[in-house]
Amino acid sequence: MKVNRHISSALVMVFVLLLSTSLPAAAESRSLLENSTTVFTTIDFVSNIETIGVAVNGTGLPPTAELFYRKSSETLWHPGHPLMRIDDGRLIGSLFNLSPATSYDIKVLDGSSEINSSVVTQPDQLSFTPSMILYVNDDALPGGDGSITAPFQTIQEAINHAGPGTQVLVADGVYREAVTFPVSGTAGNWIQVKASGNAAILDSADRLSGDIWTPHESKAHVWYKKIDGPVAYLARMGSVTTSTTIVQD
Repeated sequence: MKVNRHISSALVMVFVLLLSTSLPAAAESRSLLENSTTVFTTIDFVSNIETIGVAVNGTGLPPTAELFYRKSSETLWHPGHPLMRIDDGRLIGSLFNLSPATSYDIKVLDGSSEINSSVVTQPDQLSFTPSMILYVNDDALPGGDGSITAPFQTIQEAINHAGPGTQVLVADGVYREAVTFPVSGTAGNWIQVKASGNAAILDSADRLSGDIWTPHESKAHVWYKKIDGPVAYLARMGSVTTSTTIVQD
C-alpha cells in the first residue's frame, strides 16, 4: 500500500510538471493565433510640408502597431510614434520633422502583418502663376490703382480689387488693418497675399495714445478705458506700479 501511494504521488507530480510546462506554449499559441488574425487592407496618408498623417484600415487590428519611415533614397528605417487604434477601428498616427517636397517610404508592422507604401511631402513654396498682380505699399500716396508705380496704400484696398488668380504683393512696412476677403479664389486659382520682402507686418491692433485713462469714481489707484466692440487681445507697454487697469467694452 505504501508503494502504491508513493507511485500515485509521483504520477501527480509528473502531471503537474507537464501541465505547468505546457501552459506557456498554450499562451504562445493563442498569441500567434491573435496575430495571425490581423489583416491590413489599406494605408492612407495626409501629406503636409513637414508632417504626414497615417491611417491604416483592416480587420482584427491591434490596439497599437509599429510605424517606420525612411526617405525613398535611403536604406535605413527610422521608428516613428506607434499607431493607435481609435473608436472607428482604424490605426492612426503621424510623422513629424520631415523634409518638404521629399518622397518617403512608410510601413506599419504588427507581428507578421505588414503594409507599406510611399508618399511625397508638400513643397514649402506653393506653385502659383498669378493672372494679375496688385501692389501695396504703406508709404504710397492715397488713391493708387495697385500698379507698381501707384500701389495701393492698404492691403484691404488691393483685396477689394482682387479676384481668382490675383497676387497681392505687399512691400515692407506695418499695416494696421483688419483684412477681410469679399470674394474667394477657386481651386488652383486662389487669391494670394505675399510679402515682397522680409518685413511686411499685418497688425490689426488699435493703438491708443494720449490721455486715454479715466480714474475710477470710487476706487483709488484704478483707471479704466471703455472700448467699443469686441476685445481679442489687450496689452500695455511700460511698467505698472501700485495701480490696476480695468478695460470695459
